[in-house]
Amino acid sequence: MATAKKQSAPAPASTVDLQETRCTCGCGETTPARSRFRPGHDQRLKGQLARAHYVAAEVAVVQPDGQQQRLPAVDAARLLDTDRFSWSAKLSTNRRRPSEQSQEQSA
Repeated sequence: MATAKKQSAPAPASTVDLQETRCTCGCGETTPARSRFRPGHDQRLKGQLARAHYVAAEVAVVQPDGQQQRLPAVDAARLLDTDRFSWSAKLSTNRRRPSEQSQEQSA
């Protein structure tokens, strides 16, 4: 007799941690004073958000109070926007998979 496997929600593609003393990339490491990232981890998060956006995966966002929610990558990026740098602008809302682009061209 086969048992049905319980389907659970897929794991988030990335984690954005907005807690004050932790690296924002979600690695869990503590950050130096007045910094949001460990050295190089901003680029790590940028790549993770771009990949999550490309495959339309959700990103886990840990709020400053410790509660977690799931958001589309572009919405998670908007939480990181500052006056000096726009994370969400780097994730084009018009970006599509190559297979979707070729389907449009053949139609």
